[in-house]
Amino acid sequence: MSTSSPDYIRDLRALIGHLPVNLLGASGLVLNKRGELLLQRRVGTQYWSVLGGLCELGETLEDTRANFGRKRRSRCSGPSC
Repeated sequence: MSTSSPDYIRDLRALIGHLPVNLLGASGLVLNKRGELLLQRRVGTQYWSVLGGLCELGETLEDTRANFGRKRRSRCSGPSC
């Protein structure tokens, strides 16, 4: 299965049938007390991005954004947080 295929959803459905699948994500900007932007390093690359990720099934976009910000801030330590 290739994610670059125009038939990505059809291919995915062929694998999982009618099981629920989440294709919705959220992102947001998180600033620390000094106004610095919090970034996350993308897994497997040297690239950085704003916080974000996939919503859990049944979760709102607002809840997903809030959860990602809360999780990342809880891992932050030092004077920049």
